[in-house]
Amino acid sequence: KIESTGFSISFDKATGMLTSWTSQGTALLAKGPEPNFWRAPTDNDLGNRMPTRLAVWRIAGANRTVESFEAKQTGTAEVSISVGYDLKDVQGKATIAYRILGTGDVLLDCRFTAGGRNIPEIPRVGLNFAVPKAFSRVQWFGRGPHENYVDRKTGAFVGVYTADVRDWLVPYVSIQEYDNLTD
Repeated sequence: KIESTGFSISFDKATGMLTSWTSQGTALLAKGPEPNFWRAPTDNDLGNRMPTRLAVWRIAGANRTVESFEAKQTGTAEVSISVGYDLKDVQGKATIAYRILGTGDVLLDCRFTAGGRNIPEIPRVGLNFAVPKAFSRVQWFGRGPHENYVDRKTGAFVGVYTADVRDWLVPYVSIQEYDNLTD
């Protein structure tokens, strides 16, 4: 547990997970972050059998095991946590390094190293996490205000935008990729 004026952060050494992050008494995190290598298949992915061909990546993050957990004071107002994971399903390794500053800021550095030669391509490399439902507003600097992709961005201008998460939900009949923000 790391505590300072106004914030508290806790980890579970057995799972390597950041289990609690509060600031001024408000919970900032509901779950995660945890390694993720999967994304929802689109219609094009179904045509090339992506869900079957790449299925091993869907479970790779969930089946991880902690190889190392290291915590150390790295400054007068800074603590570093490094968690090393073994991704046995894909013969790879992942590391999440946290720099926790006395201000309550948390900086993440995530690394992934591929393993075996017969592992299929990776659908996505990233982290999954969830924030409490009370955090329903998003603000970003970039293209907007609507979704934009590399082939559909000239009408989306760079600026500061704000949206409600509920406005980003698209009720597709089947799961699709949507609400991407390019640049």
